[in-house]
Amino acid sequence: MRKLQKPPVKEVKTSKKEPLAEGLQTIPIDSAGRRIWRKMSDEEVVGFAQKFMEENGITGKNELQKADSGLHGILKRRGLLGKIKFEEKQKSWKEISDEKVVELAKKIMGERGISSKMELKKADSGLYSVLKRRELLDEVGLEGKQKSWKEMGDTEIVEFVRKVMREKKIDTRGKLQKADGGLYTTLRRRELLDRIRFEEKQRSWEDMSDEEVIEVVRKVMREKKITSKRELKEADRGLYSVLRKRGLLEEVGFEERRRKQRSWKKMSDDEIVEFAKRAMEEKEIGSRKELENTDGGLYNVLWRRGLLDSVFANIEKQRTDQARDAVIDALTKFADSEKPEVGVA
Repeated sequence: MRKLQKPPVKEVKTSKKEPLAEGLQTIPIDSAGRRIWRKMSDEEVVGFAQKFMEENGITGKNELQKADSGLHGILKRRGLLGKIKFEEKQKSWKEISDEKVVELAKKIMGERGISSKMELKKADSGLYSVLKRRELLDEVGLEGKQKSWKEMGDTEIVEFVRKVMREKKIDTRGKLQKADGGLYTTLRRRELLDRIRFEEKQRSWEDMSDEEVIEVVRKVMREKKITSKRELKEADRGLYSVLRKRGLLEEVGFEERRRKQRSWKKMSDDEIVEFAKRAMEEKEIGSRKELENTDGGLYNVLWRRGLLDSVFANIEKQRTDQARDAVIDALTKFADSEKPEVGVA
C-alpha cells in the first residue's frame, strides 16, 4: 500500500519565554499592556497567582476575586484553584466542644456589645443556631426573655427606650428604628414617639423653598460623600423623592458616571475582527459557542456583519489539519501493520 505523506509543516518562530520565578514583571503582555494567559503554562499561572497573593496579602478566594477577577477567572477555567494555598477559615461546629462554643459566643458578645438573644441572632445566626440546638443559650448569660410590650405601661416603655438609647448611644428616630424595629413600632402605635427626646427635627419640605431644599441636599451630600443619584436614593429616599417631585435632581450637580459602551458602528469590519481576535486570545476562547457565552454582544455583531468565518478561519483550519494528520497517522500505522513479515528460511 502506498504511504500517504504529510504535507510539509511550516516552522513557526516562537520567542523564548522567560520563567516567572524572578517576579511579576516577566508575565507575557501584548502591545496594549494586557496579560496573555495562553502563553503561560499551568505552573506559571499558579506561580504568578501565589506571588500576587503574597505581595498583596491575599489569603482567600473571595479576596483574590475582588483584587483580580481576571486572574481568578483563568485559575477557575483551567481548574487550578485547588493548587493555590488558600487559607479559608470555616467554623466546623461538630469539632468544637460545648465549652468552646460558649467561650466563643461570650468573646463575640463582649467584642460587639451583645446582651440579648435577638442581638446575637442578628449578629451571627449560625452561632445562635448552634447554641440553641445544644441548649446552651442560658450558659452564655444572655438577657433571654422576650420583651412583652402588652404587659408594660406607657411610662415603663418610655423609660426602657431612654435606657436603651443611652446604652447604645442612639439619638435619632432612624437609629432607633434600625436598632430595634419592634420597639420603634410599639412607640409609634402608642403615639409615644413625641415623649422621647430625639436630637432631630422633622423636616417639613412643604415649608421650604427650592433653594433651601437644594442647600440641604448639598450639605447631606458633603457630609456623607454622596456623588450620584443612586447613592442619594440609598442614603435618604425621602429627600431623593422631594428632589424628583420638584424636578430639582439636575440642579444638585451629581457626578453621574455612565458606562462606556462599545460603539460598533464607528468600527470597520477589520477593526472588529482584530478586536475579537485579541479578546479571544486574552480569554482563551477557542470556539463560536464559547465566544457567544462569554461576550454575546461581540458575537452578535460578528454574526450580523458576516465576520464569524474571518475570526474563526485560522482556528477551524488548524483543527481540520490536526484531524487530518490524526487520520493519516492512523492509516499509516494500519498499513504498516498489514505488511507481511519476512521470515528466515
